[in-house]
Formats: sequence, structure tokens, C-alpha cells
Amino acid sequence: MYLQLRYITASALLLSFPPGIQPFGFKIPTLFPQSATTASARTISGIDLKTNELLKAVSNTANGKNASPQKQTEVLKLVGELEQLSTPADDLLTNEERARQLDGVWYLQFTCPSDVDTAETTNDANVWNPENPSDNNTVKTRQFRARGTISATGVTVDTSDRVVKQIFDVDARKVTNEIGLGWCTLSVGGSFRPSSAGVPRRAVVAFEELRIALFGGKGPTLTLDFLFNVIGRIQNRQVGGWLETTFLSDEVRIGRGNKGTCFVLTRDYEAVTP
Repeated sequence: MYLQLRYITASALLLSFPPGIQPFGFKIPTLFPQSATTASARTISGIDLKTNELLKAVSNTANGKNASPQKQTEVLKLVGELEQLSTPADDLLTNEERARQLDGVWYLQFTCPSDVDTAETTNDANVWNPENPSDNNTVKTRQFRARGTISATGVTVDTSDRVVKQIFDVDARKVTNEIGLGWCTLSVGGSFRPSSAGVPRRAVVAFEELRIALFGGKGPTLTLDFLFNVIGRIQNRQVGGWLETTFLSDEVRIGRGNKGTCFVLTRDYEAVTP
């Protein structure tokens, strides 16, 4: 019993010394160093917390359509904080392994302008200023103050009460937006490439496909791809736009578009209450 008490007492004394202190002339090794791993864990925890706050903030906004200026400012503040906490790698689009993070189906949950210009809002929203907005004069940048809507080639579609998918096919270098309209499914897609202006994480998309699948794909599909060729000849440029991925996790993606729109997307459609 006496020997056991001596052992326990000695062990307690040794464990009570801070890492690096040398009791009785012996150096106690630091078994669990306070390294970058601990700091990284705190950052990850902060990212998870902010992500949950963001999903809660965009819930019950009808994809942003019913979001007040104050709500938009709240969302943009959280978006800006997440973008600063965890910026995707510069080679997101060119590194095959990293590009896989984009691959597959994403559900659009919220849209709003990247700046809320109204006297009713506070000034604490993070201002987003894109680099080389026209991407070396290859993309039109006329601002579109989307809120619960998306637009392509002048056609605006209300997304407030609809399932909107954005599908990345990394192998085919293709991205498609798919919207269920009840009587049909509208899809707009095309090839994407990295920015010609060298802007990291910016995918420049050339619209090439316009399809209308009647009755949810159970009926015939109208192929209207030729319209993009016609519009392109009129505008004397390829029809398209760009999308920058400014935050990316396994479950949430944040994007900014060439028309100034901020997008929040999730892997799980039910991650947000419509």
C-alpha cells in the first residue's frame, strides 16, 4: 500500500509540472504540444459555427426574395466572415483533386446583390470588389440586383418557390443550372474554363445548351441551343458569365457572379428551410 501511494504521489507531482519544466533535474517530454493543430481546431469550430449561422439566416427567405435589407446585410456579413476564415485554394479549378470538391449537385438556397445600397442598412456588411470584372473584356458585367431570382441572357426566372440545382461535371468541364418549373424543367449549361485574367477560383462559363424538358422529363425535350449562337452573333461575343467560388466546404458553397450576385448553395436541399 505504501509503495502504491508513493507511486501515485510521484506521478501526480510529475503531471503537475507545466510542459518544458525540469523537475528534479529530469526533462519531462511534451506529449501534447500546443501547436497549430489546436489553433486549426479552433478555426474549424469557428467555421462550423458561422456556417450554421448562415444557414439559419437564409432560412425562411424564399431564396432571398423575402429578405429585407437588414436580412441581406446580415447574410452578407456572415458570407464575408466565412470568406475570410477559409478562402479556397487558388488552384481550385486547375488542381484535379481540389476540383473534385466542386463536383456534383448543389442546391441554390439564397441569392441577393453583393452590396445592399440603402439607407436602411448598416455599414458593417463586407464590401466585395471583384478583380478584373470583365475578365479581359470577355464577359458582360451589367449589374443585376437579383433577390430570389436568377438571370441569363436577359431572361429572369423566379426561384423563390422552386428547386434550383447547379451541377458541376469536373471531368467534362461543364456546369448546368437546372430549374423545376412544374410543367417543365429548364436547364442552361455550358463548358467552363479558368479565368483568362488569371483571377483565382473564377470559372468562366460559355452558355451552349438550353433545354426544356416537358412534364419533368416525362415528355419531349425541346432543344434550343441555337438561341445562344444567335444572341452571340448579335452581341459579337460568346454568351456567358463567370462565377467565383469564394467559400467551399463539404456541405456549403458560396459564390459571387459577374452581375454582382451573391449565391449560397448546399449539398443537402433540406439544409435550409425555404
